[in-house]
Amino acid sequence: MTSQDSPRPSLFNHLPGWGRWAGLAFFACLLAIWRLGIHQTGWLVPAVHDGDGLMMLQWIDTMGRGLGYLGDPRLGFPGIQDLSGFPRADWLHLGILSCLGKMGCPTACCYNLYLVAGFTLSTWSATACWYLGGCPWPRAAMLGLLFAFLPWHFQEVHHLFLASYFLAPWQVMPALRLAQNKGPDRWLPLPWEFALAFLGGLAGLYTAWFASVAVLAAGCRAGWLGRTWKTLTQALMLAMAGGLAAGTGWLPALWTDRHEPANPVVGARLALESEVYSLQPLALALPHQGHLSGLGLFRAEYMGSHRPLQEAEASYLGVTACAGLLLGLLALVTRTGSGPLEALGFVTLVCLAYAMTGGLGAATAWVVPGIRVLGRMSLILAFLGLTAWALLPPLQSLARWQALAGLTVWLLVGLADQFIKPEAASPSRRVAEWAALGDLGQAITQAYPEGGKHFQLPWHGYPEGIPPGTMDGYGHLAAVLHAPGQTFSAGGMMNTPADAWQRWVAGLPVPQMLAELTAQDMDGLWVDTRGYPAQKWDALRSALARHLAEPVEAAGVKRVWYDLRTAHNLPAAPPCPPLLVLLHGVLLEPLGDPTRLSLRIRGSGAVRLHNPGPAARHRLVLRAEEGATLPGGLILQGVVGGELLFQNHQLSTSLELELPANSWADLEIRTLRRWLRPAPMPLNDAAVWLEIHPISMPP
Repeated sequence: MTSQDSPRPSLFNHLPGWGRWAGLAFFACLLAIWRLGIHQTGWLVPAVHDGDGLMMLQWIDTMGRGLGYLGDPRLGFPGIQDLSGFPRADWLHLGILSCLGKMGCPTACCYNLYLVAGFTLSTWSATACWYLGGCPWPRAAMLGLLFAFLPWHFQEVHHLFLASYFLAPWQVMPALRLAQNKGPDRWLPLPWEFALAFLGGLAGLYTAWFASVAVLAAGCRAGWLGRTWKTLTQALMLAMAGGLAAGTGWLPALWTDRHEPANPVVGARLALESEVYSLQPLALALPHQGHLSGLGLFRAEYMGSHRPLQEAEASYLGVTACAGLLLGLLALVTRTGSGPLEALGFVTLVCLAYAMTGGLGAATAWVVPGIRVLGRMSLILAFLGLTAWALLPPLQSLARWQALAGLTVWLLVGLADQFIKPEAASPSRRVAEWAALGDLGQAITQAYPEGGKHFQLPWHGYPEGIPPGTMDGYGHLAAVLHAPGQTFSAGGMMNTPADAWQRWVAGLPVPQMLAELTAQDMDGLWVDTRGYPAQKWDALRSALARHLAEPVEAAGVKRVWYDLRTAHNLPAAPPCPPLLVLLHGVLLEPLGDPTRLSLRIRGSGAVRLHNPGPAARHRLVLRAEEGATLPGGLILQGVVGGELLFQNHQLSTSLELELPANSWADLEIRTLRRWLRPAPMPLNDAAVWLEIHPISMPP
């Protein structure tokens, strides 16, 4: 798409250049503030403070307080939150939010500002992209607003980085141009293109990856049509620019790996997840619940409980984008050539083939399992669908006022079609919950003005752990936002000695749990009652009432806090047993009792036995099942040694060992016959179950 393809009209040319953009930004800002309810809550109440939104708020708070990008020492007690082993390809967003925080902007205000700015920047970015390509300004601006207010945007307001997709147009447009057998120099100067691809990589992994797939496919098409390697080379260079930028998110993890083994549970991805999180094409055309047409009922049935909930990542595109995709696919099928619409149809077909269930993305996931949520391709498809309308030539038969009136009606109908309820609580509920949590945090701060250490129940793994009960994914992080001078147990990394100790304490009977917490100089107990069924919470509360004073409650948000200084009638603290931590392998079952662990082995696996208690003899029970690769047996090395053979594809043994006080020892498990290449999931070599307990107890 070039300026020669569709000349820019003179409409609005009498306005100063900045007037157009300022007016467009003002309208986008007002619309976003209204839809998010910020005009009712104010800027100091975050638009979202549950789920991933809490995780983002905690990161913003940490950076604003000068605690760095890679974790928070206030979380994870007796350990800390260390994000160096949790790759994040979002340096651009983190850098901007860090600057806002260090300028004194409150955490909630930072979140709201950047969320609203995402709507404005997305409008500007898409409008500029299409306008520079030759689309008339009024139509480009109308399509830019539709792009910024996609259902995807409202669906992802809880994830600030996914909602900030303003660089996506510049990452995808090279694919459309290359698919027309046009080199990168026909759109922008080559250095700018690489700079935009690199910036896009710094803004997130998924869009950079999907755009690279589209660019590479378009480069192959252009190379085939033009019988030249030049376009493919240019596509490879653009893809590498975005890939290298996104890859910088792994640098802290790689640096950590040089000093200690990577945590195999944190950020773990399996290839099979790409099927669960894949794109369902029909979901692109089915409106969300609450749609004006009433067709949301069909989506509710199609995306009901009989399907994985994660398929909701495939967002409704809107009528305009859906019709545009059909135009492109129709042009690809009915025309023979490499025009703009045919190129768009080709890129659309590539994106669908990659992301849909059983597509190329599922095959790629065996090599790159980190790209699992293929439903997020719906954002790229929405941009392509809107771009189809930007490629059409203007209707010369219409007067200016008729064209403007038509575009206005199109915009209003398009926005009404795309508006869905944001993935956030109502404004009044947000204000009430934020105030209640603030009162609870103030009560804790008043009780421990110099800072205290607080244990949190129920245990919930971080990051990406499965929340118990009706808790949201990061509910415990609200504590540090409202009591920033305190230290809390939640928010540390899963599968560490500190995390294993927390799981052991959380599983103790109430008297022993309180005895252990007081012995460890803990000051408070934070309980999120949403994590328990009603009867279990009633029993837990009754048991706590026998040893503690009445708690401080946050009205309406189901959080309570107990002051452990009021503890009485407690038994002696129990000795802590050895705790099992996975060093190498694939976790087979969710983390729970830290004296038990299950894993899948790909050639080898390793477990650390951490003994924070007194010296004692223990019995290690090992069970295993042989995998499809038939390794024949297992070899044990480390704290115990030996060779075990499978009988009828199973084995079981009991080993005695002695662990000194406050020590750790490693156990490596290798297969007897190792394949040249370890088998992928689900064809692992073996599944292993471990359990350790004092020698005095029966196995």
